[in-house]
Amino acid sequence: MPPATATKWGIIIIKVLIADDNESLSKLLCRVINEQSDMKCIGIGDNGKQCIQMIKESEPDVVILDIVMPETDGLGVLNELGKHQKKPSH
Repeated sequence: MPPATATKWGIIIIKVLIADDNESLSKLLCRVINEQSDMKCIGIGDNGKQCIQMIKESEPDVVILDIVMPETDGLGVLNELGKHQKKPSH
């Protein structure tokens, strides 16, 4: 699913990925997101390494990122993703 996918009715669906090691909070956030007509929770990652992989595979529009997580923390996730970000051409 490409970023901000439009449905057959022209509604834009925002893809949201949740990265948090608090399982109950993540499930609650996912449920609330899925109740919105223009959003879809596309996954939950419970550690930084898993989150990086999920972001690369699913290309979410929005990531709700916890700072304190096992394996790689949220700042480490941002740092890793920044290394692979496409630079705009001038």
